[in-house]
Amino acid sequence: AALRFLPYVGIWLSAVFPLGLALAVFPGWGQAVLVIALYGGFDLVMSNVVEPLLFGHGTGVSSLALLMAAVFWAFLWGPVGLLLAVPMTVCLVVLGENVPSLSFLRTLLGDAPAVDPGALFFHRSMVGDLDGAMILVGEQSEKPLSEIYEQMLLGALAQAKSERESGDMDEEVERCVNGTIRAALSVALAERRNKLKSSTTSHVVIGCAANGAADRIALRMLRDLIIEAKGDLVVVPGAKLSAEIENQMQAGRSVTVCVAAIAPGGVNRAARLCQYVRAKHSGVEVVVGRWGNETNKSSNEKYLISTGATVVSRTLTDSLKSVLLSEITKPSLQPTAM
Repeated sequence: AALRFLPYVGIWLSAVFPLGLALAVFPGWGQAVLVIALYGGFDLVMSNVVEPLLFGHGTGVSSLALLMAAVFWAFLWGPVGLLLAVPMTVCLVVLGENVPSLSFLRTLLGDAPAVDPGALFFHRSMVGDLDGAMILVGEQSEKPLSEIYEQMLLGALAQAKSERESGDMDEEVERCVNGTIRAALSVALAERRNKLKSSTTSHVVIGCAANGAADRIALRMLRDLIIEAKGDLVVVPGAKLSAEIENQMQAGRSVTVCVAAIAPGGVNRAARLCQYVRAKHSGVEVVVGRWGNETNKSSNEKYLISTGATVVSRTLTDSLKSVLLSEITKPSLQPTAM
């Protein structure tokens, strides 16, 4: 029972003693073969039936890490180290999952799949490997544009902003990441973006960045997706937002405003833009694109809606659906009397 804690070889080490006894006591090989069959069958049943039913999942530790841990702890503590190798390694993996400063343990010892292309793109952008980042984007060329933007480019934008806000990244590295994403939009995805043709419809989305370069880059992505869906998006700075709404409404087009605010940060600025639009143009719907990772989602969403936001979307796809739904359901608006 104790040797079951030792991965892979523990069951066979435990079989050595009864196998030796069978060879010593009984004539021939019959009893010895039965002992080997018993232990082999026992191991198969335990590994493939009993343990999956009882535990439901693995230890989360890679096979190589288990073997290395067994060698290390056996060298350090002998037989006791062999028995404790698996539980101690699992404890280290759990620490890596829950303690940010020890996250390298999860990567080193865990059985998680290989790093996804979005994470690779982010890391190559951080170190200024522009060619490597462009190659990664090119390898995803068969995927839908929305998937490339959502999982790779926007993910890198949000990660860079999150690490900048937490102090784990300086401003120069953040600019490097943003520059690589701009290059991906302008170079690696240029052919696909050039095929997108703007179309004049009875409905227009007016995009406005809440705060910073990352929000403006995200609006470029949203614009591509809206154009791909046969819509139209105009990007303006906050100072020209009201004037652009007036111009579009005077042209007989219905308007939806999309405020881009990648988390974390930017909530107050986005709220002020919502209040401004609602005060000037009460009939205009405001979609806040709150993209990225955010800890206090519920409270921020309630705050933004209380200040005038119609919808707070968490992904580019959700934002696209929100503005397209506005186009379908909302009639053309007339200019607000000033």
